[in-house]
Amino acid sequence: MVFKKIKKAVLGILVGANVATIVLMLVVGYAGRVSPVSYPMLSNLSMLFPVFLVINLLFLVLWAFVRLRYVLLPILGFAICYGPVRTYMPINFTSTPPEDAIKVMSYNVWCFSMDSETETSLKIADYIASENADIVLLQEADARQRIQEGVDKRLNAVYDYRDTIHAVGKYDVLALYSKYPIIDKEHIRLGTSVRSAVGYRLRIGDDTLTVVNSHFQISGLSIDDRKLLKNIVEGEVKREEASAGSKLVLSKLAQAAKKRAPQAKALAEFIRNRKGESIVVCGDFNDTPLSFAHRQVAQGLKDCFVESGNGFGFSYNRGGMYVRIDNILCSDNITPYDCKVDRKIDISDHYPIKCYIKIKGKP
Repeated sequence: MVFKKIKKAVLGILVGANVATIVLMLVVGYAGRVSPVSYPMLSNLSMLFPVFLVINLLFLVLWAFVRLRYVLLPILGFAICYGPVRTYMPINFTSTPPEDAIKVMSYNVWCFSMDSETETSLKIADYIASENADIVLLQEADARQRIQEGVDKRLNAVYDYRDTIHAVGKYDVLALYSKYPIIDKEHIRLGTSVRSAVGYRLRIGDDTLTVVNSHFQISGLSIDDRKLLKNIVEGEVKREEASAGSKLVLSKLAQAAKKRAPQAKALAEFIRNRKGESIVVCGDFNDTPLSFAHRQVAQGLKDCFVESGNGFGFSYNRGGMYVRIDNILCSDNITPYDCKVDRKIDISDHYPIKCYIKIKGKP
């Protein structure tokens, strides 16, 4: 009798925990609808989404072994949170790109890893050349002169058309390498910040394609902050230090999200003003797929990874932070294929994201 009561109580606690997980997953999944300008700390919630997603998945496994009919509870949770779940961790059938598809790559090259030796840095250029994408968009593409000469030698042999623009500061250079002629370009000021993006019109046969390269406000975390965050995640910090460190990191992340909000709105306006054009938007948004910034830019566009990728697709790989912050978006008249984050090169603090696209006609 006592055992039955204990068993019933434990089941009740587990059910309550599962329900709480679903509620939190729902709240966190839609936190990106709230502007970080008004509520900056809420912008950090979307970073917790994969935690609750995995917990709900664990409940699914647990109920399958403990009480099969309760499996419906986590399944219902995934159904209620279908939008955020699919955005954060899409699952798609693999489809072969058509032969005339255009290969696009976006890659934050971290100044070709400025702290590395020349030979190591040039491995990034060798990788880009070997991928042979039709359109390559780079962020943080500045490099020391000796490295830049090597980069130019390798990439200029592959691409007839190229352009660079200094977005902000000394190192934040946006670069385009293209196999298609550049018709014109427009420097896009992202609100009142010093951040910027650049839009190009490329000639592709008888059509034109607008391609945008962007790099939003960085997190503002120092190297020490990132080391601290990694230690907190790995449980290598005392409770008091972890609490104080977490508050500091969250505060910096919130302020960065607050700065990104108007930048995203400015880019979204640029995109809206080109309604009716075939458009591809690439870049390092420095925010999660569920963030306010991503949601602003993606309005009226397809997220190529959501449409044709699989899994979490984490593209940032340093300091204990694993998130998909690099993006390729496209207009409705473009079909994306086989979008993926390539983890076979890890010299930069980002992995490249690449995708095949097929332009079907006018939007």
